[in-house]
Amino acid sequence: AGGWSPNGAQLLVMRVLDNTNQELLIVDPRTGEARDITRHEDDVQHIPAGWLDDGRVLEITDQGSEHLWLAALDPEDGRREAVDHPNWDVELAVSSADGRAQIWSVNEDGYSRLRWRQGGGEVRERELRGVCEDLVLSADGTRAAFARISATEPWQVWTLDIATGEARIALASTFGVPAAELVEPELLRIPGADGDIPCFVYRPRGTRGPVPAVLYPHGGPEGQSRPAFAAHLTHLAAIVHRGIALVVPNIHGSTGYGRAWQVAIHKDWGGIDLRDLRAVSEWMTKQADFDQKRLAVYGGSYGGFATLMCVTRIPKLWRCAVDVFGVANLITMLENAQPNWRRFLARWIGDVERDREKLVERSPITHIENVRCPMLILQGENDPRVPKEESDQVVERLRGLGRRVEYVVYPGEGHGFTNRANAEDAYGRIVDFLTKELVGS
Repeated sequence: AGGWSPNGAQLLVMRVLDNTNQELLIVDPRTGEARDITRHEDDVQHIPAGWLDDGRVLEITDQGSEHLWLAALDPEDGRREAVDHPNWDVELAVSSADGRAQIWSVNEDGYSRLRWRQGGGEVRERELRGVCEDLVLSADGTRAAFARISATEPWQVWTLDIATGEARIALASTFGVPAAELVEPELLRIPGADGDIPCFVYRPRGTRGPVPAVLYPHGGPEGQSRPAFAAHLTHLAAIVHRGIALVVPNIHGSTGYGRAWQVAIHKDWGGIDLRDLRAVSEWMTKQADFDQKRLAVYGGSYGGFATLMCVTRIPKLWRCAVDVFGVANLITMLENAQPNWRRFLARWIGDVERDREKLVERSPITHIENVRCPMLILQGENDPRVPKEESDQVVERLRGLGRRVEYVVYPGEGHGFTNRANAEDAYGRIVDFLTKELVGS
């Protein structure tokens, strides 16, 4: 929900049609009537961010733009006025309950920049040198609070005085990760066949000679790896602390780099993304500080699909690999999808009948005999998004081929590890497996 209007007479809500397509509705609580104020034909994002004191709606949208921008929308005539139209995506925004103050963050190449204004006045800003996770404003718009994470400071809550711009840390935690395990990444652009690929590279401290390296494609694919370790990613810091470099690309399909970059993967899984993964992998083989005999790939969900593509389509490079509930077979993925996911997946991956030949060719399971390296595969028993059958197929085929594979299924888990003991076991296994295979006992 986008919140109540300043006079309390109307409620702003969002109807999600797709990852790249939403509508905004104004609901009259007295009658229950819902009025669509963003009618459109093509895919357009409309994300509610509150109300202004003049009765206009604050929204994040990519209407007519490659990037998400912040707009003041008149709900009566549909006219928009830009509050902020940067060359990057506006990622979060909120307006005060009285509609007089607004604060938002802009995702600039993975790093957040905080901006705010009061009473429609001058826009002020603050570079966060990290990632803004959440934003709130006091009811009168005089103070804000935001959550910030970074690669070396896993979690902080700050308060901000809107009038003076003074900011202070209110709460902080490292999630128990020692400071010595945390390093800042280097932001690079790796040349690819379809454009330069943004990539964060974490190099371990105090190492001599070439080090092992892990390629870590994120899940989604419509997501973005940022220069920060959220709570469920702190094990990545542990991997780096074990003396292993981490290469984290934002290949085509990622958010944060414009609509064209994000939607390029639609109905092209195993195409443009594989070309990007080849480019990043080849770049890794040319780095003097990486040991070419100790390269690995690890990912979960879509990142698991990417991992399986790497070990089946670029098999000669890898010493080992970790697949966490990854898609192995695009045909069975579509056929076994939950009913509420089928329309979405058909637009995203393809039609199981019309595109069958391409989907079979693009599926890692089709090329599973190419796998040469040992694998660790983790799966939730009740995963509704990537059913257990996807991992079962891989394990059955690999064992039939005599390949070394360790398979762990977590009872009661879905798409992710919500039980703390399971999460600790899974992430511990990943760190230990990569350490053993790449560094030694």
